[in-house]
Formats: sequence, structure tokens, C-alpha cells
Amino acid sequence: MSRGSLSETLEHLITAYDEKYISNEQLLEFKNRIDICGKLLNGYINYLKKAAKPKDEDLIP
Repeated sequence: MSRGSLSETLEHLITAYDEKYISNEQLLEFKNRIDICGKLLNGYINYLKKAAKPKDEDLIP
């Protein structure tokens, strides 16, 4: 859901640029921030996936 929200935010920013509410420089800065957030989010998702996997020692009674 979070990745989808990031994509949706970028789409809104592109629309804002197309309608001349923000400049190209502002759009690029926001896109850079969205890219950073996406990388952080992907890292956190990968961390949660690894943390949720059962360890071998947890499987042995």
C-alpha cells in the first residue's frame, strides 16, 4: 500500500507540474525525495520479510 501511495503522490506531482502549479526543479526535487523514500521502504519491507521467516533452530523441537 505504501509503494502505491508513493506512486500516486508522484502522479499528483506530475499533474501539478503539467498545470504549472510547480516548476520542473520542484518536480525533480520531489521525485528525488520519492525515490529515496521508495528505497527506504523497500529496505524495510525486505527486513520484515526476513524477520518473518522461521529460523532452522525454531523448526527443531
